[in-house]
Parts: sequence; C-alpha cells; structure tokens
Amino acid sequence: MGLLITLSVVAPWEIGEPVNPLETPEGIKPEWYFLPSYQLLKYFTGGWGKIVGIFASMIPFVLLFLWPFIDRSKPRHPRHRPIAVSVGVLGIVLALLLGVIGHVSESRRTIFGVTIEFDLLGLPSIVQADSEPAHSSSPEQEAPVVLPKSDQAEAEHDLDVQQESPSEDHSDVERPQQPAGQVQPNNPSD
Repeated sequence: MGLLITLSVVAPWEIGEPVNPLETPEGIKPEWYFLPSYQLLKYFTGGWGKIVGIFASMIPFVLLFLWPFIDRSKPRHPRHRPIAVSVGVLGIVLALLLGVIGHVSESRRTIFGVTIEFDLLGLPSIVQADSEPAHSSSPEQEAPVVLPKSDQAEAEHDLDVQQESPSEDHSDVERPQQPAGQVQPNNPSD
C-alpha cells in the first residue's frame, strides 16, 4: 500500500491537458440523465426565460414527489388508474424525446448518405454539397440585410477594391462611423 501511495505522489498519472476553468469547451453537454432538463432550458429565452425554465424543469420532480398525495384512489392495478398511467407514460416519453434531442443538438450527423446539421434547439437542416446548411423558410433564421444606398455603394466599392488587389492592406483607410441601429457590411480586411 505504501508503494502505491508513493507512486501516486511521485509520478501521478497524466490524464491530458490541464483544464481552464474560465473557458468552456465547444459542444460540451451534461451527462445523459441531465440532458432532458438541459434541453428543456434551451427553449426558454428572454428576460424571465431562465427563471421560467428552471421552474419548468422542476415540475416533473415535484409532480413525482407529490403524486402519491394527489392520486388517492383505492385500486392499485394500472388498468384501473388510466390518468396516473397516462401521466407517467407522457412523462417518460417527454424525457426520452428531450434526451434524444439534447444528444443530437449542436451536431452534424450523416443519415443514409444525407448530412443533417442540428441547431441549438435540435431543429434539423440538410447540409448542401458546399457544406452550408439549407435553411428552412423560418424568418428568424436568415433575414436579408438591407443597407441604405450610400452604405451599399461603399460596401460594393470595398468589395471591388478587395477583388482587384487582395494582397493590399486597407486597414489604414478610415471608414465613416455608422449611426446607431444600422448594420455595417462585413469586411474581412478589418
């Protein structure tokens, strides 16, 4: 026993790179038994979203705890308790569904030769051959950016300048400041 303790202190087994507690790794997910609650929290957004999401994820556990006090019927056979069985089956199906959606969310899967990308909420989109996901007709996923005429002309000019001389650095060119609320065009030379 002394030899084992000495070896563990003198030559500890390395398990990989040290963890940075201030940086969350990409695509980290909780263990399988927390996935349904984790996925349920993603659906609540806004100012009160976190609080409502926490209370919504507590409902199944509170219901499970209080069910013996709520359902006071005498017969114990499941055939004579359709409401209790329905609530139990619905809870199990919802937990399994949220767990599966939580497992595949934020990932890219190939199913029968078709590459499908799942977003944060677990919604699928088929990935085209040029590796860009095919967006559905949902207005919140991709909205066209409309620039005023002056900004649009400036963006086209910047694009023409980049195409003519891609090796030149245009970082010293001063750009006019945009008023608040207007969208600036993306410029990769910044």
